[in-house]
Amino acid sequence: MTVPTTPTDARRTGTELTMSTAFELLADRHRRLALYCLSNRVEAITRVDLAAEIANRLDGPNDDLVEHIGIRLHHSHLPRLDEVDVVRYDPDVDRVQSGPALTTLEPFLELARAEERSTVA
Repeated sequence: MTVPTTPTDARRTGTELTMSTAFELLADRHRRLALYCLSNRVEAITRVDLAAEIANRLDGPNDDLVEHIGIRLHHSHLPRLDEVDVVRYDPDVDRVQSGPALTTLEPFLELARAEERSTVA
């Protein structure tokens, strides 16, 4: 099964989000938290600020955790999400924002968010 994308997005990247890809993208907790943060933003954010938001949701402000998450975002999560147009990441200016394919993940993201809330409560 393929998660719907707009024809323009599919032509631009040559990539469609399959259901397997959608679940793979949401499998990592840091990646999900990044997407939660970005799904409510219109403007770009620095990678460090995104890492700080994620750390704050996990454990509160912690410089070591922010650095660790920032490194994982830069080397793993953001390039993977950018590859499939879920985010736009420019490592040269170190800024990230939601991409056009994020809307295709939103129903799955909301389910994940609801599940995480129910396990915390």
